Amino acid sequence: MNELPDYVQWGNFRCDPQPSRSRNARIAAWLVQGKRDHAQALVDRVLNRPSGGAVRYLALTAHSLLTFVDIERICSVHEGWYEHGYINEIDLTFWIPVLGLKKEFGVWLPDRIAWFIPYIVVSNDYTMVEGREVYGFPKTEGWFDLPKDFRTGDRFHSECLGLTDFGANTPVLRHPLVTVERVAGDGDGGGAGEDGGGLTEAIQHFTGEALDGVGDLLGSLPGVNRVTGWLAEELGRSQRMVFLNQFRDVAQPLKACYQAVVEAESEVTQVHGGGRLPGQYRMTLHHLASAPIADDLGLPGGTQVSIGKPAPPLVMDLGPGLWSTFDFGLGTGSEVWRG
Repeated sequence: MNELPDYVQWGNFRCDPQPSRSRNARIAAWLVQGKRDHAQALVDRVLNRPSGGAVRYLALTAHSLLTFVDIERICSVHEGWYEHGYINEIDLTFWIPVLGLKKEFGVWLPDRIAWFIPYIVVSNDYTMVEGREVYGFPKTEGWFDLPKDFRTGDRFHSECLGLTDFGANTPVLRHPLVTVERVAGDGDGGGAGEDGGGLTEAIQHFTGEALDGVGDLLGSLPGVNRVTGWLAEELGRSQRMVFLNQFRDVAQPLKACYQAVVEAESEVTQVHGGGRLPGQYRMTLHHLASAPIADDLGLPGGTQVSIGKPAPPLVMDLGPGLWSTFDFGLGTGSEVWRG
């Protein structure tokens, strides 16, 4: 491979180099019940098909993960860049757990767990640009109304730029996207102390729910019982993410001048607290033709893509929830496949 040219950064053409460090990240997370075949169709379209079969990822479960995160400080820790300031990011993210396979002697074998992010809305354009350009985070701009204390919060709300339907006279506007509200329970914080007691139990409960029925998916793979046990352990601790990173070609608009399947590792460096979110929560998902979340994840409620008439919001109960506050780092990535 030829030596790469130096990245030129000036003025507002800003994209700070990785790796990065994030401090005091508050997270609230819930399981969302969908359909595995819908998630797999999305994984095929974004990760498997572009490579022409060079890589293979399987959507593990019908569940996806919905998170609201408020990160107090994000900064580059690349040599010489630590003094360039920090930024806050708030985000809404949907996560699909996937099993990465590797081919040995003509057979695809389970190799690693990763998280595929089909949708992420963020609060500022700096982190949107850096996430998109460097890794392939599919970030879009958004606005948020979150509780001061995630442990006892009753309402988490997000909005984003988008289209309610596809039409020549439909403008891109700011629209509500996801609202999560507590509909039952007293909100006592799950009984977890500042040392994070209860978080391990909450994660175990999460993974148990998420992997329900995964044996049916893995039935054709060698050593299914051993693999299922390994999955339960890995899913609870995996911090690997997988992306499709691509740039549209300037001369051929329907082609990509760069396209690669990229993986990157995140590492939790300190946990300040965590546990189960008490009570029952309900999600309201506002349909946007430009963000067909319900279609892609197989959520109940019919199609989101419409021409001329927006669909009504989808309202559904969520699975188990957890909260945590932690510090983490995001490292450099690697190309699993490059076109």
